[in-house]
Amino acid sequence: MTTQPVSTAAATDGEEFQLAPYGVTLAQRILVHELKEFRAEKRVRKKLFEGAQLWCEMVCYEPGQGTPMHVHPREDELFIVIEGRGVITAGDRQFEAVPGALITVPATVYHDLRNTGDERLVVVFVKLSRAYKA
Repeated sequence: MTTQPVSTAAATDGEEFQLAPYGVTLAQRILVHELKEFRAEKRVRKKLFEGAQLWCEMVCYEPGQGTPMHVHPREDELFIVIEGRGVITAGDRQFEAVPGALITVPATVYHDLRNTGDERLVVVFVKLSRAYKA
């Protein structure tokens, strides 16, 4: 699945939001609630930034939608639940994804995320940037 960068038309507190160039870290404020987008046919992913060390996306799910089980061989992943309710499965564990929850998944652990609620689910995730060179 390709990730849609955040459009420059999406405003953040009266300012125009511009996705920084790949691998470049900028000081910026991103108002996630102004960038939400949903589609009935599948989840919507929006890249918020991919700097020199970190990468962040927002994923918006309608009820019943989810992300398939997958694994990251080198990157830990941090999920931040903004709104809605769902379940994150990480290996043999399940975590309730509720607003304000931070859920971590280590590298090499298979995981998925599902909107199990009756309302929309918005989650932000952060992991190591693909531009990062150790």
